[in-house]
Amino acid sequence: AMEAVDISEKIYGDKDPQHANFIARVALYKSELGQFNEAVKLAMKSKAILLEALGENDPDYVCILDNLSTYYIGLGEYNKAMNLSREALRKTEQIEGKQTFSYASTLMHYAKCCMELGNLKEAVDSSKEAVSIFESLYGKEHPYYGSAISGLANCYATFGDYTKAIELSTSILNITKERYGTDNSSYATILSNLASFYSEKRDNPKAIELGEEALNIKKRIFGKEHPTYINSLQSLASY
Repeated sequence: AMEAVDISEKIYGDKDPQHANFIARVALYKSELGQFNEAVKLAMKSKAILLEALGENDPDYVCILDNLSTYYIGLGEYNKAMNLSREALRKTEQIEGKQTFSYASTLMHYAKCCMELGNLKEAVDSSKEAVSIFESLYGKEHPYYGSAISGLANCYATFGDYTKAIELSTSILNITKERYGTDNSSYATILSNLASFYSEKRDNPKAIELGEEALNIKKRIFGKEHPTYINSLQSLASY
């Protein structure tokens, strides 16, 4: 990946927005591997190029702010994440308005920051707003709506309201099953979340049932060596 960054710099130059956006994509890839320190370094480099070339009100610059906030969440640096998320949210509203994918997506990241910092009411309110926007833009069967519902369910679970978390997760599980079937990672992830919520409610038999179903799906999709499968196996052992 770093060799590709060097090639991009040779093609576009070290101050070109296209090079900055390529760096941003590599940073995102690093974050998906859990390499958040590397992701932050690359994103900061991209941010500096975009700021100089396009200014602070360009959508690409605002996008890198939002991405950076998620990388800092990965590192557990929630105050840094919150500051970046607030800035990205404010600028997204100014540039694109509230009824947009970008604003709703940034709201979800902001809600996660609020949740990690213990501001649960604001986390729930922000998550609800994101759900409403995604529903109006895409409808209830779209994966973006499902992701927002899952985020809201996690907020309620953090509150300790596992009944509400289970209700929301079950609704999106049924939608996902109807639209995409059961042999996919989205369905397995929702199952895993539901299993953890039932475990917190001390309904271990239900947690084990759902956890085993999720584990079998992940085994078929990813194999036994994949971190997703291993994490699910560890969770199942704790129920």
